[in-house]
Amino acid sequence: MKYDVFISYRREGGDKYARFSEGLAPVEDAHRNWGYIDNTGKVVIPCQWSQAEPFSEGLAAVQDANWKWGFINKTGKVVIPPCRWKDAYSFSGGVTEVKDDFGIWWKIDKTGKVVDMLADNNH
Repeated sequence: MKYDVFISYRREGGDKYARFSEGLAPVEDAHRNWGYIDNTGKVVIPCQWSQAEPFSEGLAAVQDANWKWGFINKTGKVVIPPCRWKDAYSFSGGVTEVKDDFGIWWKIDKTGKVVDMLADNNH
């Protein structure tokens, strides 16, 4: 994954660095919640997630308070709800890999539809 730029920002506990991808970067607030900033440093998606990953192909993996992963778009709208996946990677080629509660890895598309079970489940 290619990142556009890195910037540093201040929060309680010291400086942090944001990895920009597709014009946005995940950032952590003082309450350990994650959201996204634009290249001016303005929070454009509120800090409401337990974890957040950089955007890829217009979607970003985010983790809710129940430790489940889902995906949001660049406006912050939940596209794939974080109710099912225990782990998730970034999208590439229109699909991503996600892990269910049983440790099985699946490929899903950008709508959340399962397209395949991975033959090699040793991630």
